[in-house]
Amino acid sequence: MNLKEIRLIRLLLWILVYLILLFSLVFVLVIPTVKRYKTIHLSLQQQKNAYKIVKQEYDELSGHLRKLRRDHRKIIDAFEAPWNKSSFVKLAKNYFTTVTVRPVESNHSNPNFQIYEVDARVQMSSPQNFYRFIDALPTLPNVIQADFPIAFRSVGGDTIDGIFRIKVYEEKRAKKESNASKPSDS
Repeated sequence: MNLKEIRLIRLLLWILVYLILLFSLVFVLVIPTVKRYKTIHLSLQQQKNAYKIVKQEYDELSGHLRKLRRDHRKIIDAFEAPWNKSSFVKLAKNYFTTVTVRPVESNHSNPNFQIYEVDARVQMSSPQNFYRFIDALPTLPNVIQADFPIAFRSVGGDTIDGIFRIKVYEEKRAKKESNASKPSDS
């Protein structure tokens, strides 16, 4: 064997060692990284698809909610408006000669609404005044429910006494939002 053959064999051995080292690094480092990348990429695609579905559903519901809020703004404002006893009495005095409003202890528990319940004692000259008053209740900026029984009795002469109960609904959320907005201002 001559010197040139030995150098060629040595060179071939070094190339073989280099190729073995290269393939071992590819199998140990590159292939697991590619597998992990494919797994993460697949998970990302699944999350993107789930996000698109949820976002589409959210956009539909949000649009529907905005449309309902726009269409029923007056009703929403009525629930959000705070109840003012004096404005109620002022309206009632337009129809009755005497108005007395007394709060009733109420056991109503509603997580969304504060319910004010009052007994109204009135004196009027005609029962038609009561019905005109009921027709005028929507002019108040609140949601008001007149409950039965409504008791009328004549006290003699042209005067009629009436007793009826009303409920006024006010949304509790309006109070929470006003309290929640105060800390963010400071």
